[in-house]
Amino acid sequence: MRAAVALSGRFQSVTSLYGSPNAGTGASTTTRRRSGSLTSRMSALLILAAGAEEMETVIPVDVLRRAQICVTVAGLSGTEPINCSRNVVIVPDKSLEEAAKQGLYDVVIMPGGNGGSQNLAGSDKVGEILKAHESGGKIVAAICAAPIALLSHGIAKGKTLTSHPAVKDKMVAQGIYKYSENRVVQDGNLITSRGPGTAFEFALALVEALKGKEVADSLIPPMLLKV
Repeated sequence: MRAAVALSGRFQSVTSLYGSPNAGTGASTTTRRRSGSLTSRMSALLILAAGAEEMETVIPVDVLRRAQICVTVAGLSGTEPINCSRNVVIVPDKSLEEAAKQGLYDVVIMPGGNGGSQNLAGSDKVGEILKAHESGGKIVAAICAAPIALLSHGIAKGKTLTSHPAVKDKMVAQGIYKYSENRVVQDGNLITSRGPGTAFEFALALVEALKGKEVADSLIPPMLLKV
């Protein structure tokens, strides 16, 4: 996984951070959230499906790895190179089936893109993984159109979220979620964002949720981000 460019900013927190990201067993390390340490090794699972939005995939991976978070890019359909929404090809680290065997991660991340989001929403395996992480007190994160996978799999009911404007009507139609127009929204262990232009803000919110504001802020100057 390499490179990317975009904007930055900070985010709306609907509720304060809570709970330990290390409840249960699996891929998580022993360091607790908001430790402020760049030496701790927390874990993230990014689920990559055909048609995913490239910036929303690469930017979170890059930023989280800068924060010394171990990120696994897992291919929904296996380990073959995946063609993304603008014909950028990304090679997963491993298949989702294999990645899931490692247990719970500290965060599960779903990039958007219309086709990619529909593939996430239609996958029983994705639903199984999301439910396990939600019940285990882990962070579930989705950007752009990917919140439709939350809706499809019954995740984070009653929470406040955001999404790409193109899927807003779908997200609010059933009255399951409260909706915000903010660029990044955190409600407990749910973090959502709006699109490619908010990908850096989304990624920094994930780092802050996992390792604290000090670590997130330390990543900004080297990337020459304007916040």
